[in-house]
Amino acid sequence: MTATESIAHGADGAPGTGDTDYQVIVDPAGQLEGIRNKLSPRSPNILKDAVIGVLHNSKPNGDLLMEFVVEWLIKEHGVKDVVRVRKQTPGIGVNEEQIAALSGCAVILNGTGDCGNCTSWTVHDTVTLERLGFPTVMFGTDEFTYLAHLESESLGLGALSRVVVPHPINAQPREAIAAKAEAVREEVLRFLTTPAEQLSAEHYETCQLGAVDAHEKSAARISVGSSYEALADYLDEAGLGDGLPVVAPTPSRVERMLQWTDRDPDEVIAHIMPNGAAATVEKIAANAVMAGCRPMYLPLVIAGVQGMTQPAFNLLGVQATTHTVAPLMVVSGPLAEQVGLNSGAGLFGPGFQANAAIGRTIRMILLNIGGARPGLLDKSTMGQPGKFSYCIAENHARSPWEPLHVERGLPEGASMVAIVPGEGPHTVHDNQSTTGEGLLHVICGSIAQTGSNNSVFDADFLVVIGPEHAATMARDGFSKRDVQEYIFNNARIPLSKWSTEYVQGLFRDKYPDRYGDADAETTLARFAPDPESVIVIVAGGPGKFTMHVPTMGAMPTVFEPIRLKSGELAMSLEDFRRS
Repeated sequence: MTATESIAHGADGAPGTGDTDYQVIVDPAGQLEGIRNKLSPRSPNILKDAVIGVLHNSKPNGDLLMEFVVEWLIKEHGVKDVVRVRKQTPGIGVNEEQIAALSGCAVILNGTGDCGNCTSWTVHDTVTLERLGFPTVMFGTDEFTYLAHLESESLGLGALSRVVVPHPINAQPREAIAAKAEAVREEVLRFLTTPAEQLSAEHYETCQLGAVDAHEKSAARISVGSSYEALADYLDEAGLGDGLPVVAPTPSRVERMLQWTDRDPDEVIAHIMPNGAAATVEKIAANAVMAGCRPMYLPLVIAGVQGMTQPAFNLLGVQATTHTVAPLMVVSGPLAEQVGLNSGAGLFGPGFQANAAIGRTIRMILLNIGGARPGLLDKSTMGQPGKFSYCIAENHARSPWEPLHVERGLPEGASMVAIVPGEGPHTVHDNQSTTGEGLLHVICGSIAQTGSNNSVFDADFLVVIGPEHAATMARDGFSKRDVQEYIFNNARIPLSKWSTEYVQGLFRDKYPDRYGDADAETTLARFAPDPESVIVIVAGGPGKFTMHVPTMGAMPTVFEPIRLKSGELAMSLEDFRRS
């Protein structure tokens, strides 16, 4: 093999027999692991004198849609009683307490999947309930059919029972929801009373999901044309990459990347949702090559993968939601400087290879291994530029306060990545306030806005304070903890800033103890559940600016120390380098 990994293939694909140049690349796509689950047993008489369950994920009108079907099942098919369970938010899985409440039910209606995040978790909940022995029917809308089908396949239950109504159901009149329910109620009955073996056979006779087959058959090495155009065509046809030019992940380039990790190439670091494919060290390295990483960046990339796949982060929700959220990787500690991450002027922008390539690699992994293609499994309504690359570092040298990794309990010489489920950064410009309190007052006004999910979900958010603003605050005696407490207590606005419908659905109904009978003019909505949820770092260059990054809600920022395979904290990049 030459240094360029270019070989000639004949018509039959054998090397050395033709005139066309080819190159071998390491397949960057994930591989599914062939999990198979079975539907729970059904029977024609399962509804007679039965108690049935309704699991509502709190999406507007989802409960009404299922309630119309329940009324019909009671009236026409002998259902005796109903247990209704409501999740606090659609973006998390069903919990043990909720499952216990449903434990006496013969069957369960589960919904609704009418957005990306809620579709993904409704699929997961349905699979969970089927595994526990509950025949379950999922309710969803037609705009999210492909996501639901592919995700149920990846979870090993492609035959999952799902009824589909026209999108949308949110903000629709009662009579429209009644019509949608009437149109699917016979199908609900069929899914609950037809033997499981028959439902499975019907599904696999008609299902043709080529994307799943392609991932299941992905090879370790692939031959493609050696030209840029041939590689671009292959990636486009395979549904890989981010749309920008890439570096071909040849075996020699991937091997050079692997020299900067103490892990085996076949080690599985995590499974990347929504398709649940395995991210091996070699697959991660191949994506890092494609994104333009230097080999020394690999330890930070692996730490980023470990962080965003922590269960608390809810990567499934991040990947599939209609929200604009993207994983923002914030590096704190000496390793950030060692790889050349920009923490100063223009840190959210172009011009620095480490920021651009590490952030882009994270996105490549989400696309190529996780399968979150925009419009298919990534259902973000608008998207955002951070979905190309989103990686910054903390500016330790210009901060008057302890760095984030020390605040989180690590030694000063260690390093850490924080993964923030972030929107795009929002600018706060203030070159007039001359006091720390004045600056914080303006910052709070920018954070407290009606469009933010932080107002209705108890979630953290990131505040990136510019060095000049931080210096003013510190001069006036504000510690980092003081800043957190000030923002927590003052980034608030009255409920009257939202529409009446919004207040009812997302404040009063969701948090009745806090907002149920509260006066909209005088009651203030908070934007974080506690001061600790206001994550503060100092970064950026000269200028009177701060930025804040709202989050999606219902999922926290996670913190991942950068460690060797042994579990020891890494103090230098050289700790990872193979001799």
